[in-house]
Amino acid sequence: MNDSELYEALVRIVDPKLLKRISSTIVIQSENGEYTLFGKYIITKKKGLFHVCRQTDDSIRIFNTLKNAVAWITADKRQDFSDAIRIDFLDKSLGGVSFDILLHKKLCGSTKNMDMRIIYAHKLQQDLAKQQVLTTELDGIVARLRRYQDRQFKLSTLNIQ
Repeated sequence: MNDSELYEALVRIVDPKLLKRISSTIVIQSENGEYTLFGKYIITKKKGLFHVCRQTDDSIRIFNTLKNAVAWITADKRQDFSDAIRIDFLDKSLGGVSFDILLHKKLCGSTKNMDMRIIYAHKLQQDLAKQQVLTTELDGIVARLRRYQDRQFKLSTLNIQ
């Protein structure tokens, strides 16, 4: 039995109010790879990127990683808009820096001009340092949101029993 079949079985058995409380805290992965979070958000992977659709207004956000998409959803759900905006910005910045790293590695390895090689190597070092700073900040936000979500899951299981 997959997650969606299990959910359908619960709908038939469980009190609708309890089911609504449960669906507001669970994550469901469907057979086609989509994730439904908190009964309000859908994550779909398209061309290596994760598209988040908020069902209340059909707005779509695109993220480079599933972790960043889930973190943005958690921030948005708790109406922590400063973290949501920051996650979106950091994710986009990391995508750009990753591209720059690949470009500078390729240019550094392919150029015959020693001066240009030094310049590309320096740019590559700057990109790697920037990537480290962005990743550290994003990981801090994600960890804080994960602690919040873990508390929410624990509270919801206490309320169900």
